[in-house]
Amino acid sequence: MTHTLKKISGVAAGNQRKIFYGLVGALALVSFFYGYFVQQTILNVVEREKVIKEARIAGSAIADMEASYIALTNNITLDFAYSLGFRDAETPEYISKRALGKLTNDAYTAF
Repeated sequence: MTHTLKKISGVAAGNQRKIFYGLVGALALVSFFYGYFVQQTILNVVEREKVIKEARIAGSAIADMEASYIALTNNITLDFAYSLGFRDAETPEYISKRALGKLTNDAYTAF
């Protein structure tokens, strides 16, 4: 009987050891993934801040270009156009809005 109890306690001790090492391994794996995801989160926040800064710089550059465009368009007058050689049209011509072709129901029944 003592031999059987020793055998059972030896098996139980072996299982406890396996369970302990399994839990330690699982804890190490979870710790690794936690560190990895925290690092990725930090890198994403840094990258987002960088993109926001670049967008702000681009926005201010666009605003500067728009301001200079408006300033340049305000300088264009009829006198300036005449000085460049432009002249008034003798007979103005306009583009007509008539259709180039006519779509009928026959076009659908041809197939």
